[in-house]
Amino acid sequence: IKTIGYGTDRIAKQQFTISSNYFLRDLLLSGDILINDPLGNYVNKVADELLKNDPELRKQIHIYVTKSPQVNAHAFDKGFIFINVGLLAQLENEAQLAYVLSHEITHVLKKHSVNQYIENMKLERGTSSYESGNYEARNIAKYKFSQDNETEADAEGLVRIKESGYSVKALNG
Repeated sequence: IKTIGYGTDRIAKQQFTISSNYFLRDLLLSGDILINDPLGNYVNKVADELLKNDPELRKQIHIYVTKSPQVNAHAFDKGFIFINVGLLAQLENEAQLAYVLSHEITHVLKKHSVNQYIENMKLERGTSSYESGNYEARNIAKYKFSQDNETEADAEGLVRIKESGYSVKALNG
């Protein structure tokens, strides 16, 4: 275990787990999640198709649609994926939805949420391998780390799409 100032990566992971558990509970009980509705059922059917060759992974992924108009989706390391209605409204076809899900699944598998949390703590304490300079340099490093995670999720999501049989050409747009 590498030290990160006042604690260890293990302690940071514990803090993250506690924090994200409360956040997930609050979100799931907020009334902002669509449960057993046609849109959520459709999104989950796309996930079923996308992961038909990996039933064990599918069992670990829990997908919900939120009532938010923002064009966004979120993934949590415990396998929870939230897709905003605002994002769904912008999609042109099922392949694009499958790609969004693939991207978010990569975030889950790579544990990007907890890794980002730990890296941000290291940046604040000046123990990051990304940057340990002034405030502005640390913020740029946070952005770079986040962008690296997004690039990885894009690339691996694309591989999953190709393997699933969805059309890569349909992703344009």
